[in-house]
Amino acid sequence: MAVVAQANPQLQTVKRQLPQTTEKGYSAGAPFIRLVKKMQTLGWITSIPADLVAHTFSPQLPAAPGFLRALSCTFSVAGGAGTGATYQNDAPFSWVNQVLFKDINNTTIYQVSGFELYLINLFSGQVADCGMQNPAAMSSWVTPTAAGNFTFRLIVPFELNRSGYCSLAAASQATPMQVQVTLNPLAASGQVYNAAPSNQTSQTIAITINQLFWGMNQGSVDEVHPDDLGASVQWTSAGGNQSPGANANTSVIAPTLSGWLTTLICVLRDSTSAPGPARVAALPASDITLKLDGVDVYSKQLYTEMQDKMLRNFAVVLGTDSAHPPVGVVGQNFGDQLTAGVACYTWRDCVTESVNAADTLDELIHLAPGSRLEVGGTFGSGGTPPYTLTYTAGVLVPTDNLGLPYTHLGY
Repeated sequence: MAVVAQANPQLQTVKRQLPQTTEKGYSAGAPFIRLVKKMQTLGWITSIPADLVAHTFSPQLPAAPGFLRALSCTFSVAGGAGTGATYQNDAPFSWVNQVLFKDINNTTIYQVSGFELYLINLFSGQVADCGMQNPAAMSSWVTPTAAGNFTFRLIVPFELNRSGYCSLAAASQATPMQVQVTLNPLAASGQVYNAAPSNQTSQTIAITINQLFWGMNQGSVDEVHPDDLGASVQWTSAGGNQSPGANANTSVIAPTLSGWLTTLICVLRDSTSAPGPARVAALPASDITLKLDGVDVYSKQLYTEMQDKMLRNFAVVLGTDSAHPPVGVVGQNFGDQLTAGVACYTWRDCVTESVNAADTLDELIHLAPGSRLEVGGTFGSGGTPPYTLTYTAGVLVPTDNLGLPYTHLGY
């Protein structure tokens, strides 16, 4: 127990509490984040010589003594000494073919490509805010060079807001989480390079995965844990059921989703075979419409209105590959944002217009297993039609008896 030193005017001392040598006992009913500490531990690291084939890594992450908030994943190609490298439009994020993550219950939490994970970083509200969620704005970012070198860091976020809600139990090595990362080949006319650098023999590739977690420092897991433990935000991606043609008015039905929709990211791609399909800026310009069970949620929205809203929500310019070097040009500021052909809807701006971790989740859209979600309008032209509209969706799945996304705020 702490000792209090009393004031003594004659000795010119003041009342103060002497330092404690033990943690204060567990306080029942206190908010979860008051009883834990933000901590980080190394998850996995590898470095191998680069080659021209695909690679799949399935590391087993060590147990983190607490609840996993996010994975910090750094991808790097270094040591290239050649010249002449140019990049595809989704590069360098397109180097990552797929990120698959399953929790200790074998529930799929992520199954997305590297470019889709990049968009999740931009638009989920689970990484940062005010533009600081953009990987290209970070000091870790290394601009892709003519020698074929680059570095980028993507966050795989789990917790949904500042309360620690949806952090994942990660303390048991007996039931480990499952991670799988698949990389595309670093070949010419592939998913990364349009033209490969002239000399790739000295290149190395490296991946580092660190675990960001809430560390347990008092109480037991039964006593101290995020509210509604087991709730998760699950991110998946799939193409719509229709293929819009150029200049056609089409409504594209999304794959079946069930839960509370936090974010819906739509990417329009054409029919280019290799190294495509390529993103194409042919989304409906004057009548883009989101429907839920046949009812217009956003009716005949101007794409410029969506651009303005996303700028207010995320400080990201939608619909442009700004500062992206054109094919054959290197050395420019690469990839301020790669959002041409992208549409986005968020329901995470209920506290402030700028989406952030203080969100209370009051505006999330509930989707039953039979709900029909669709995006449509009059598509434009460009690229090689017909087009495919891919939906990347973040869905909150609560586990409490009420099945609501905001009961965790009851304290």
